[in-house]
Amino acid sequence: GDRIGAAATTSHLGTILRNRGDFANAEKHYHEAIETTAQTGRPIGKFLQQLAELHRRTGAFQKALELVESALSAHRVQGAVGRQAAAYALLGSICLSAGRYTDADKAFDNALERNRRSGHRPAQALNLLFKAEVACEINQVNRAAAMLDAAQAIIQDAGDIRRAPRLNALRARVCILRQEPGAEAHFTLAIQG
Repeated sequence: GDRIGAAATTSHLGTILRNRGDFANAEKHYHEAIETTAQTGRPIGKFLQQLAELHRRTGAFQKALELVESALSAHRVQGAVGRQAAAYALLGSICLSAGRYTDADKAFDNALERNRRSGHRPAQALNLLFKAEVACEINQVNRAAAMLDAAQAIIQDAGDIRRAPRLNALRARVCILRQEPGAEAHFTLAIQG
């Protein structure tokens, strides 16, 4: 049969289970997808990233870091710049969740650089939003505001309204950190989508 298709389906089911909070069964499905794909000789980096995200969500940050580093190695061997960008963004998210803000910022820089090379504008905006979140965490409010301005320009230029709620939530956070008015209006916009 189609082992690659079966692995993709198994991985997709793992993601559904992960999103429902059934982490143990999700992990089993991811491991099955990794094993099936490895037996075909095809790259497993994408599935390693999904498993890393599961571990990030459960707070097993060290395991998540190990998995995403393995995924990055696989993507480098392939020369898959887009997949490297996604893996670096995940690395940044793991570091952000773990409170490793310098490492998170560096990882988001790596993701952003690769997204710029590949011309993936929506991903560039998302990485700038993540960098703004890091800046807020370390109280670099002006830097966060500059990142949000850059992200907003890309969002508007690309017509990518999916990022607007996150942008507005972070703008509200900047208003709060600066003790400026406007937070409530930005939160309202964030909630409205």
